[in-house]
Amino acid sequence: MTDRLWTATLTGEQLAEFLGTPREAAPFGILERVDAIDFPAPDQPVDPDAWDQGRVFGASWELRWERHDGGYRAWITGETEPEGDAWNALPSLQGTRAVESRCFLFGRDEMRLERPIEYRALGPGSGRPVLVRRELRDARGHLVLLRFTGMEWETTK
Repeated sequence: MTDRLWTATLTGEQLAEFLGTPREAAPFGILERVDAIDFPAPDQPVDPDAWDQGRVFGASWELRWERHDGGYRAWITGETEPEGDAWNALPSLQGTRAVESRCFLFGRDEMRLERPIEYRALGPGSGRPVLVRRELRDARGHLVLLRFTGMEWETTK
């Protein structure tokens, strides 16, 4: 089965429902605003009003949102249609192929940052944190959509 994409304009209450805890199917999160970034654990509540944008994600789906006109623009990418009437399917991603990729995140003691970053969803580990991504590419290899599927600690070989 291939990933599909849905979009919605949500109120803070509607978004908070999707961000409920525990987030078993989306245990990872990245929350952002101009002065901060956070990586909450799946059992930590997420207050959308405290962040300009964010995402929660796991192997089966990703929910992204950003503040817009007193509400939130939101997108869900995954294999299963989200519940609720607010969601509208966008054109199919049929014909795309999935390519798994990884990239490093800031280390916990990154000197360029004002404070150490806690990757609470990862638990104990060592090395640098790695963001696991799924790139959906068209027949010519062009990137159509990128979604996050997980986080893990760097493995040394």
